[in-house]
Amino acid sequence: EILTMGRSKLIFLDIDGVLVNRWSLMQRGGMNAPFAPSCLQALNRIVEQTKADIVITSTWRLGMKIAEIKKLMKGRGVKGRIVGLPPDLMLTRGTEIAAWLEENGPVKSFVILDDGSDVGPHKDRLVQTKFEIGLTAEDADQAMEILNEQ
Repeated sequence: EILTMGRSKLIFLDIDGVLVNRWSLMQRGGMNAPFAPSCLQALNRIVEQTKADIVITSTWRLGMKIAEIKKLMKGRGVKGRIVGLPPDLMLTRGTEIAAWLEENGPVKSFVILDDGSDVGPHKDRLVQTKFEIGLTAEDADQAMEILNEQ
């Protein structure tokens, strides 16, 4: 699947603290935790309104092939197209994102959805969620503003 990266918009997506919040983990732990419906709805709204593709930055990606993560995300109701997994450099999330961008070419715009803040030089592209709540409608609005900047 060849991507025309120069023109696309990307969401670098963490899962725990973004789609999985405290409520989700109280249902079932670990990777069996359901995505919180309101968080999933907020993500899908970003995807629908910006046509952004998704790169999974979450530790959920470790030990998974891209086909497996695509199936998992689709099965959980994520509407966006999963286009990559950054390398696991065991460094900061920002370093892993930078490595992915370097390898996969320039993108028109990107946003990072994460409850952490270790994104290095990409702080201006971070929409930082709160683990207890996950991705909110307000976070989605902020993400769309970042993605739609020219």
